[in-house]
Amino acid sequence: MNESKGIVRDFLPAKEAAKYLDIHVKHLYRLVEKGKITAYKPIRKIYFKPKDLYEFINKGKIHSTDNSEMPKNSVV
Repeated sequence: MNESKGIVRDFLPAKEAAKYLDIHVKHLYRLVEKGKITAYKPIRKIYFKPKDLYEFINKGKIHSTDNSEMPKNSVV
C-alpha cells in the first residue's frame, strides 16, 4: 500500500470540506485566505483535516440562555 494514499485519507479535499460545512467552495477558500480555517497544500490541491473543520464550527458556538439571539424560525 502506498503510504501517501493513507495520509490523504486523513484529510478532506476542498469540495468535501465545503460540503461538510454546507458552504460553497469559493467561500471556503475565502475563509482560508482570512485565516479562519487551517488548510494544507502539499502540492496543488488544498486539503483539510476534519478536526480543523469541527473546531471552526465550534468557534461559532452560541453561549446564551437568552433566546433573543436565536433566529425566529429556529427550533429550541
